[in-house]
This record gives sequence, C-alpha cells and structure tokens, in this order.
Amino acid sequence: MLTTGQDNPPFTDSRRIDGGIVTRQVLAVFHAMGYQTRLDWLPWRRGYGLTRKGVYQASFPYLKTPEREKDFIFSDVIFSDATYLWTRRGETLSADDPAGFKHKTICVPQDFHSPLLTLLDGSITRNEVRVERPDSPEKCVQMLAAGRVDALSGEEEEIALPLKANNLEGAIKHGPTPLATLDFHVIFNKGNPTLARYFNETMRQMKLDGRYAGRMTE
Repeated sequence: MLTTGQDNPPFTDSRRIDGGIVTRQVLAVFHAMGYQTRLDWLPWRRGYGLTRKGVYQASFPYLKTPEREKDFIFSDVIFSDATYLWTRRGETLSADDPAGFKHKTICVPQDFHSPLLTLLDGSITRNEVRVERPDSPEKCVQMLAAGRVDALSGEEEEIALPLKANNLEGAIKHGPTPLATLDFHVIFNKGNPTLARYFNETMRQMKLDGRYAGRMTE
C-alpha cells in the first residue's frame, strides 16, 4: 500500500499512464522486490499522515528534514535534482543577496519544502518576507506571473510544465546557478524497517545493473 501526491508533474502525475517519472522508478523497485503494489493518489498532507499511522507502508518523494526523521524511516536517495530561484523577467532578486527579499513575497506550495524557507528563515520570522502556500507548483507559477508573489523555487522539469501550459515561458526565468541540489527519498512507516532495508538493497542492485536510472528523465 503506497501513496503519493498528484500535483508534482513530471515526477508524480496521476494523469500519466506510468504515474510520472519518479513513480515509474519507485514502483519498478517494489516489483523487483516481488511485491504487488496499490498506489493511491492523495493530497500530500493526508498521504503523509496516513503513512505515519501505518495505513500506507510508504510514500514518496520527500526531502529529508529533522522533523520528518522523527516520524519516518528514509530510503536511500531515489533521485537528486537542482532547484533554482524563479522570478519574473526584469527582476533582480538573487539568492546571493537575501536582504533583497525584504518586503517581498515568496511562494512555496502547501506541504512542500523549499530552500528559500531556509535562506530567508530569519526574515520570515521577523515578518519581513511573506510566504504564500497554494496547493500546487502550478498555482505558484500563475501567482508569480500575475505579480501576486515575487519568487519561487523549483526544478527545471517541475516548472517547465506549468510555464508551457500557461504560455508563460517568456515571462518567467530562473537564476544562472542552482539554489541547491535536493535529494529525494521514499518515506517508510517506522514499523517497517525490514521493508525499507530491502527496498534499499534492491534499488542499489538495480542501479548497478542499469535497471534504475541515476537521474530522473523522460
């Protein structure tokens, strides 16, 4: 019993036959382990909570944080990707100048983590930077284009889809260098240490023999 969210294409996407490029790879590992899987598409917060309670054995993909490590066993890294700062064209905001975000608004989808939250933690705490939390990356992109927020972070593949869908490719740009390289994991209910260990062993073997791609691409 697995769950993931449907609002993070191309990584997880309920509209695709294969469920998205991360879903495809993670399910391939479970199938190589000999398991039949049921995957339910749920809002991120609900899936997270039900995995913590043990209704689901695992969920994905998640960044590792100290808070999450209290509640879950994390797999080895299932994929890594660079995330960038995105702004409207003509804006001069830069991750190298956190003070430039004063009186600005950033967008981070609900239940997502962003390196901007870490970079601007002090300013957010002092209410010098506002944070909007819509329910999907696409809404963040729309809000950025409309001038309702000033910046967001995201991987190139993640942001390219809503840019294209909303005809915004010429309106929004990302910075020249990544904000960070993010490592994503499968999270397992703490009652399943053996399942987590077997998943890691199987994924390592699949990486060695070429059945598991090191980078998530189409």
